[in-house]
Amino acid sequence: MMIIIITAIILCGGIVLLLDGRTEELGMGLTAIGSITMIVFLIMFAIIPLKIKGQIQRYYSIESTLKIARENESVENTALQLKVIETNEWLASTQYYNSTTLGLWIPDKIDELIPLK
Repeated sequence: MMIIIITAIILCGGIVLLLDGRTEELGMGLTAIGSITMIVFLIMFAIIPLKIKGQIQRYYSIESTLKIARENESVENTALQLKVIETNEWLASTQYYNSTTLGLWIPDKIDELIPLK
């Protein structure tokens, strides 16, 4: 959140300097940097939540597959355990990043998920 505020201040400062007329080059540079950074953040706001929501659906799919495999005493137990390990690694990493500044882009539903066993 702090990065967005700093970017907005840079953008506003660049616009003010640009309109001032005395320091057009500096104003143009700050406006360009602020605009590019703001565009990148807007794109991230759109893309990252979609990716995380897809991963959450994948988590539920693996969870249901794991339940069925345990009921049927499946032969693919080793491959399934590897998937469980990968999913738990992803979950731990995403839950960590949700508690940091990147948590702006990660849906809070991620905190409701528990590691697969």
